[in-house]
Amino acid sequence: MKLKEIFEAYVDLNREYVLYINEIINKNFEGYSEEEIMKNLIKGKEKFQKLMNEVDKIEAEEEDGLYLKDVKYGIVDGLFLAIDLYNFYYSKQLERFKMRGVNYIRKGRVTSFF
Repeated sequence: MKLKEIFEAYVDLNREYVLYINEIINKNFEGYSEEEIMKNLIKGKEKFQKLMNEVDKIEAEEEDGLYLKDVKYGIVDGLFLAIDLYNFYYSKQLERFKMRGVNYIRKGRVTSFF
């Protein structure tokens, strides 16, 4: 994959993941089975990891106006979020799950203004 393709895949994945996390937080996990949430958290984590594996293959520091380090940072940030949310949900720390999810969502909204 090219850096631009990886970046576009990251943007789509991150948007989809944030929408899902925001939805389950806003509904206080109601209407979702524990198995469904765990399955989606694992799937999100695996998708971020797959993108990380792809971006690690890129050798160019810059391509089409995109910088490798910036794309890596975004993917790593999403991967850390996915890992944290999985671990918080798995260990039944739902308030920490909510706090971590909300902080990530807020950060994304603030940076989108710039």
